[in-house]
Amino acid sequence: MKALNIYFRTLSRNKVFSLISIGGFSLSLAVVVLLLSFIRSEKQYDRAIPEVGQIYRILSNDHSSYIPEQARDKLLSEFPQVRAATKVMFGNSPVLYKEQNTDLRVVHTDSGFFRVFSLPVVSGQRDALFRDPHQAVLTESGARLIFGEANPIGEILNVSHEHDVEVVAVVQDFPEKSSLQGEMFCSADLRMQYSLTSSGDKEAYLYTIFLKLHPAYGPEFLQDTLTALIHPYLDWYEGREYALHPFKDAYFDIDSPWDGLAHANVKLLSLLGWLSLIILILAVFNYINLTIAQSTGRLHELGVKQVFGADRPGLIRQFIREAFFQVVLALFLAFVLAIFLKPVLGGILGKDIDLWMILKDPPTLLLVLFG
Repeated sequence: MKALNIYFRTLSRNKVFSLISIGGFSLSLAVVVLLLSFIRSEKQYDRAIPEVGQIYRILSNDHSSYIPEQARDKLLSEFPQVRAATKVMFGNSPVLYKEQNTDLRVVHTDSGFFRVFSLPVVSGQRDALFRDPHQAVLTESGARLIFGEANPIGEILNVSHEHDVEVVAVVQDFPEKSSLQGEMFCSADLRMQYSLTSSGDKEAYLYTIFLKLHPAYGPEFLQDTLTALIHPYLDWYEGREYALHPFKDAYFDIDSPWDGLAHANVKLLSLLGWLSLIILILAVFNYINLTIAQSTGRLHELGVKQVFGADRPGLIRQFIREAFFQVVLALFLAFVLAIFLKPVLGGILGKDIDLWMILKDPPTLLLVLFG
């Protein structure tokens, strides 16, 4: 406590200098904390999806995610290592209910979707979804957009001014940090899109295909057979080869921009990472320079203490304690400033920043604390 009192008396004698050194250091640390929290938050995409490590998607060597639907059926019937599979196509569609038109992100898929991504059913039908192609499933947010707090089960909706569908279930929303988002699910058989017909009589409807494998298996077991399995349905693309890619990496896969998923701005994240490091280095360097400059002005104080019996180790311990208190105070002020600056930086980056995300990342937190 005595050391703390001495430190605050020292601060009060050098108000302007202390404001510059601690204030500048705190502001720099606040910006670093916000940038690192944003980067850490971006890296959490898709991690909240249950068993995400067993989920894969099929991609070609030219980064196309459009796969013939027959591949899904073949994989399910011939490979017991595949626990579940689903075909998916995304699109925004107008949804009409009692003359009220709402634009929703619609996922055209099949019942396997809910086995791959394990979205819990909140209300309504749980089994044999999409047995009738005129069934529809809403997420909780999609149901609120159309029905408010009313029960949507059994209601009839019109999709794209073409198809009437009955709401048979409501499922939980996707996790906020998910590259895959949607508010309504319709049967893929209801709306055949993106069909390609070869020069012969073959026809293939193309979708993004997701698989969930048994935990004991990785994608290697399909490495030599996947291309041969798909080629009979896309024989006009003989140069293409296919492989399984982990879904947990999809958010950062900027080479597949047309797969209907959200993707990170990898260049921006890299820039912010380097910017954080540069700001941290400059802040530490500036703080050290200001501290050294301040110490030269305290030579008279040190001389007086030595006259009254203070030894060198005791003076060194005093400076170490003062530096420790100053850094702790700067860190506290940095987190306070970060709270106030969060809406500003979040508006610039276009996303909400979870400030406490940095507390869940010990290496990054140590970088800030001991930078």
